[in-house]
Amino acid sequence: MEFFPLAALHDHPNLHAFRNRWYVSHLLAMQERPLHPPATDQPDVYRLLFLPTFEQPSLIRLSNTEGMWKAVCKRTNGSGGYAPGQLIAEIELDLSPTDAKEFGRLLDCAEFWEMPSFENSGGLDGKQAVLEGVRAGRYHVVDRWSPRGTPYAKLVEFLLKLTLRSPSFLEDNQMAKQPNEKPEKLI
Repeated sequence: MEFFPLAALHDHPNLHAFRNRWYVSHLLAMQERPLHPPATDQPDVYRLLFLPTFEQPSLIRLSNTEGMWKAVCKRTNGSGGYAPGQLIAEIELDLSPTDAKEFGRLLDCAEFWEMPSFENSGGLDGKQAVLEGVRAGRYHVVDRWSPRGTPYAKLVEFLLKLTLRSPSFLEDNQMAKQPNEKPEKLI
């Protein structure tokens, strides 16, 4: 099963293959299907795979059907930099018109469709943020290690905050905060 186009994750074949195996193992654990290649009649879909090295991986998939945006949020009990674990949480949310508009604004600000799919950057540990998009029969993926201080980082943080809206999704989740705690940056 092919999830990513060849050389979409790195121009060096071995590094592309490494990332492909890593990401696909997490996508399969979250019971996801490939977005690539997109069907010509496929509605707009965006999927963030968020892999913090030592914390539970999460996935947020937004889909637009006839102008209504829905979010599916998933989490496994694995570690993003290691074993994917098993699916332990899944919720579906309707996006408000305000949230849908904000998502579109952040997507445009990040220039997602024009961004290079990967950068030759990385480091030890950190958080991998892999955002795929399908629009009008076109597929694009952007893979970044620990994005900070960029429009793409703001887009990723917006998507991650969608998971904060469901207490059942947050159970035993390290992102959950006590009522008086100030929320920390998610990425």
